[in-house]
Amino acid sequence: MLITKNVKVKWCKQNREHYEKLGYKFTKYLDSFVVKIEDLTSQSHVEVEMICDNCNKTKMTLPYREYLKRYKDKTYFCNNCKKEIKFNDLKQRFENKGYILVSDISEYENVFSYVNYICKKHKEKGVMKILVNSFNNGSGCKYCGIEKMINKNKKSYEEVKELFKSKNLILLTDNYESANQLLKFICENHKDKGVQKIRYRAVADGQGCKYCGYERISNKMKHNYDFVKSEFEKRNYILLDKEYRWTKNKLKYICKKHPNKIQEIEFRALYNQNQGCKFCALEKVSGENSVHWKGGISSLSAYLRTFLNDWKMESFKKCDYKCVITGKKSNGDFEVHHLLSVDLIIQKILSEINMELKPKISDYSKDELKILKNLFTKENNKLHGVVLDPKIHRLYHKIYGYGNNTPEQFEEFKERYKNGEFDDLIGEAV
Repeated sequence: MLITKNVKVKWCKQNREHYEKLGYKFTKYLDSFVVKIEDLTSQSHVEVEMICDNCNKTKMTLPYREYLKRYKDKTYFCNNCKKEIKFNDLKQRFENKGYILVSDISEYENVFSYVNYICKKHKEKGVMKILVNSFNNGSGCKYCGIEKMINKNKKSYEEVKELFKSKNLILLTDNYESANQLLKFICENHKDKGVQKIRYRAVADGQGCKYCGYERISNKMKHNYDFVKSEFEKRNYILLDKEYRWTKNKLKYICKKHPNKIQEIEFRALYNQNQGCKFCALEKVSGENSVHWKGGISSLSAYLRTFLNDWKMESFKKCDYKCVITGKKSNGDFEVHHLLSVDLIIQKILSEINMELKPKISDYSKDELKILKNLFTKENNKLHGVVLDPKIHRLYHKIYGYGNNTPEQFEEFKERYKNGEFDDLIGEAV
């Protein structure tokens, strides 16, 4: 509020005409005379005084021209009152949003200040902190935000039931709360298997009855009996079973080197993972005959893996920096999985150039290492890696082991994962 009523000015050539028109009597130049504040020219530099409209205490002096530009017909608040008014407004806005502002005015300076508050709806979560500017832009209680997102994406019970029906699943649970809720159902194609459980989000992602999934995998991975029998014969085994249903069936066989022992194995383990007679394996686990001999494969593998950076970056690009199974975007912690494991690549290139496996890297000449590096890089680049969430990656190797891994094996894992077979194992693969 402007409190100056009259001011002194001096006569000059520039103001004479203005003031004479208003009725002021000219004396002589540089003489002082008193004028009403409202009679000053709009460009006058004469100092006028204002007082805070809130506290009526704090005063401010400024040129009249600045007063007209900034405060005419407007209220003026001193800095302390301005801060108090803004803080009270902020407090009210927190209240309107259902929050209790815990911080007092001493913790507030401007929009870049952090303040503490409690959400009335989530008092059990305690005191939360937020940047005032973020609050002004619509941010707030993260728990309210989560609930809002859930409610926004939440499907009605009828929509959920309809989705189950479209997949030949009979929904038994009579209420639906969230996408993470385990829902009971019966598969129309496998009623004899009884009640199963699945989350809505899993059904929406394409999963369903695990027995239907087994059949899909079986049909996709299935080989005819003659082919299966020939694979056993290649390994010097005699297949005893007379029929083959699918890759996870255990088949009885005899190893010709150990004919007095009847053994069992899944065909996928024999064909994809190169597993076989456990007695032959026991004979190979020691010394230089072992494929896991750490002085050999592991040492050479560690050396050749140091040249994989470009290949990894290219794999990330081809997978759009997303896990190829979950579709989640990497936060910088995702890993690249070899569809064909490094040990198999090493065995292949050593066989092609007829080079023996040596105990230590230092046993190879520089020329030999150069050849191995070039061949390994060339062979490895034939098949780009796949990006995986670390938990998914660990789960894969927990099930299929490290080494002798193949692309076919990974496709099988992907089908089994999508079918929900590993839902209970995800938390353990850490």
